[in-house]
Amino acid sequence: MIRDAVRMAWRSLRANRIRSLLTMLGIIVGIAAVIAVVSIGEGGKDAILGQFREIGANQFLLEVTDRRSGDTLVTPEDLELLRSGLDGLEAVSALQQRLGLTRKARPDGRESTEGYAIVAAIDPWYTDILALETIAGRQFTDSDHHQGTPVILVSESTAEALYGTTDAVGRDLDLTLSNYRLQARVVGVVRTLSGSLQSEYGQMADAGMMERVPGELFIPLATLERLEGRPDGYVMLMAASTGPENTGEVAERLTAFLRRRHPEATGNSYRVVVIADILEQVDTVIGYITAFIAVVAGISLVVGGIGVMNIMLVSVTERTREIGIRRAVGARTRDILAQILAEAMVLTFIGGVLGVVLGLVFTYIVTRIVGFSMVFDPRVIVLAVLFSSAVGLFFGLYPARRAARLDPIEALRHE
Repeated sequence: MIRDAVRMAWRSLRANRIRSLLTMLGIIVGIAAVIAVVSIGEGGKDAILGQFREIGANQFLLEVTDRRSGDTLVTPEDLELLRSGLDGLEAVSALQQRLGLTRKARPDGRESTEGYAIVAAIDPWYTDILALETIAGRQFTDSDHHQGTPVILVSESTAEALYGTTDAVGRDLDLTLSNYRLQARVVGVVRTLSGSLQSEYGQMADAGMMERVPGELFIPLATLERLEGRPDGYVMLMAASTGPENTGEVAERLTAFLRRRHPEATGNSYRVVVIADILEQVDTVIGYITAFIAVVAGISLVVGGIGVMNIMLVSVTERTREIGIRRAVGARTRDILAQILAEAMVLTFIGGVLGVVLGLVFTYIVTRIVGFSMVFDPRVIVLAVLFSSAVGLFFGLYPARRAARLDPIEALRHE
């Protein structure tokens, strides 16, 4: 009986192709929107989380937030003790950041001011925690770190902003850091990850100054100390644990160590940012946003379902005499009910399949344009098709019951 009902439904839909297609549009658009939103959301989430995973889920940043005594709450002696053996700590690096003014010579020999850049002064342990991929040239040598050589590593974006090309190795660059001027040479171009450095200049970003920042520069920490003198302490540490599973515990252990060393530290003197926590937060936020947009897109399915119910009511009215004849020759109420329901479900099922195809094509085009991988969950596709069929069942039920309850005599009299 089900097969006959589906066959009859298919013939009925083919007899009214244009009307059937227009009725399916709401279902097609709704399913395509849900598939596209979920797939693009998952692809974007994987791209963002992939960058964080490249940084490393076993890494964390410790910042001294008490600026009044911050210069003495993490001392060089603290670093030596930490490196000599804190259980679970793989590496720790002192990180100094400055907002530097960049200058380079014009072709006519005159000096030009290029703008501002975030300058990270790093020690030899920094690259053990955050790898800098070399695009051109070299990275800092042990000699650079120990002698404070005036050399610079620039990120790709910085090289493009300063020189219009990533071929910046061997170029000279003048930097003004605080009140000190550094004439240095670019020895390497590196690829950095967005957000790998935690800028201390958020208030300047709010004022619009950071719009002029071309990118990131790196100099040896010893080079900065040659200019400013060796500091009494540091306000930022980058660290890595031996594994992602114990990162939080190691961060707490490191903070407790510093508190024992510095009893003057208050409860808010140290702030720890764990990369794994950021991963979870980003995953949760993107998941919520994707789900919300998918629900909004799914509303069009309800609108499409109303369209299906409307067209099925029209179909029942047009076929009242046909239904009366079928009842007169022995068709049962459930036969009429099954026929109308089958038409509604076939209509929405086909619309669901076309919507899935359209959604996947749209997702492919968008992901190719924005440059991240296409990700789709087969379960979402199956769920979308089943949901579209359920829409047909739900919104086809009223027209089907109305058709099944028609009085045969009255139906035969219908013109």
